[in-house]
Amino acid sequence: MVIGLDGMPESLIKKLGKQGIIPNLYRLYKKGVFGSLESTMPPITAPAWVSFATGVNPGKHGCFNFLKLSKGSLSVNRAITSRDIKSPTLYEILNLQGKKSILINLPVSFPPITNDIILTSIMSRGENFIFPQSLKKEMPILKKYRVSPNPEIAAYGSREKFATEVRRIEKIRFDCAKQLFQKKEWDFFFLLISSPDWIQHKCFDRLVSGKISKNSESCNIYQDIDKSLGWFLENIKDDTSLIIISDHGFKVYEGFFYVNAWLHKEGLLQLQKVREDFVETPISRLAEEKSLAKKKKKRIKIERLYNFLVRHPFLFRKITPSYRYIKSLLPFYFDLSATQRPDIPSSKAVSISIGANDIYFHDKNRFSDGLLSADAYRRLLKEVKTELSQLKSPLSREKLFKKVFAKDEIYSGDYTSFAPDLLLEEKSFKTSKETRPAIFSIQIVNSHSPDGIFIGYGSEFVKGKRIKNLKIFDIAPLILHLLDIPIPKNMDGRIRRELFDKDSFMAKRAIKTQSYRIKKTFPKKYKEGKEDTEEVKRRLKTLGYF
Repeated sequence: MVIGLDGMPESLIKKLGKQGIIPNLYRLYKKGVFGSLESTMPPITAPAWVSFATGVNPGKHGCFNFLKLSKGSLSVNRAITSRDIKSPTLYEILNLQGKKSILINLPVSFPPITNDIILTSIMSRGENFIFPQSLKKEMPILKKYRVSPNPEIAAYGSREKFATEVRRIEKIRFDCAKQLFQKKEWDFFFLLISSPDWIQHKCFDRLVSGKISKNSESCNIYQDIDKSLGWFLENIKDDTSLIIISDHGFKVYEGFFYVNAWLHKEGLLQLQKVREDFVETPISRLAEEKSLAKKKKKRIKIERLYNFLVRHPFLFRKITPSYRYIKSLLPFYFDLSATQRPDIPSSKAVSISIGANDIYFHDKNRFSDGLLSADAYRRLLKEVKTELSQLKSPLSREKLFKKVFAKDEIYSGDYTSFAPDLLLEEKSFKTSKETRPAIFSIQIVNSHSPDGIFIGYGSEFVKGKRIKNLKIFDIAPLILHLLDIPIPKNMDGRIRRELFDKDSFMAKRAIKTQSYRIKKTFPKKYKEGKEDTEEVKRRLKTLGYF
């Protein structure tokens, strides 16, 4: 059994554990085998969970972000689906070997590619999340299953209202999972709990500092998770291995670094003015009302003042709280919105991915309308990599990034050519693709970090030991080994024998490998339209992914 805690970092387990909020999880953390789990680069939910499911890096499975580039063009076409996973998944391998899986809320599991029981995730299209659909008649609770909170509450409700809504969604998910756990046969049971990621985007800084009351709805989310974990611990069979993982961690950043604003300043990105009549499609009536109310106020541009304040952080931090307090009373508002957006056909480089940890170069080799020859591409790649590596934080004056990588330093495999050309390992500032007037903003930003968690618990695992250098693609081969299924020879993940008790059967079992050829079959009835991708993007936006 695998329970995923999306975005859960070790720092929060320690904090909430010592406060007595998550006794079951804290006990497993202290008594099981524990390790920090390195995510994909960049540490983004969709490619990370695909690497979990395939045991390979994105250069082999082909999913680098939530969104996929148009063929031959440097523009985003659609959100990824299971059709885009180019490597065999562990649940396909298990299915081939006659094993039964139950998958609940696994990202990029839509459309289903096996006949297993699958409750899909925020990446789903349409309103059908239950497969096979006949399960709804057998278990009426499944009719209530939802993949994401109400978008209006997520975007415009208070933190506590949002937390209440998240608790409602997760309670239904837990109730569905418990019934499937007890009533259906399975060899591999997967449940992803999304709420840590959702709530941490809004208040991780306050959670990890202990500034949120133990009785708040935000903390109640973690208490709910822990109670459900306790239920599974009471009902799990003695011969079942329990694995708890998170796909990435979380941290507090000091502000934003606007990648496209920097590229524009360097002359590599061209901008085009957004039409005056251009209005982003509101996600709700409340959003539309807020937009209309804002239009009634006078708009004042303050790029020069803002850039001055960024260069003087102490002054910036003094002024900002006062402005936030009085801004609703003012007859005008300060505008720092992006009135221009990237003109991609005219640009040599651009960041277009959710998370903005990466940069694509507009070369002729990959893109039909590319601007850069092979020589110009190599030269520019080297120059930009060097410049970004030397860039300094406006606060600490230390290097802005831990490291800047070329794609072949991170990825390997047949699909590496489709990867972004540069990858930015963040340090104290979060990257953003917005084309703001300033290159930096100074504000609290709660977002992803590379270090997730691994906890192994059961008779096969060693107890009370910390393991180093675990990677997210080490989990798929571990699951196959536990189930005595041969591991694909091309998997990047490896079996870490130190996870097992030295006297256990798993520590002595020979590691089997073989080559697999799995022909992927997709249901023809799930055809994707433009509105499907827009629905996925709305979910991602309201939940803080971009």
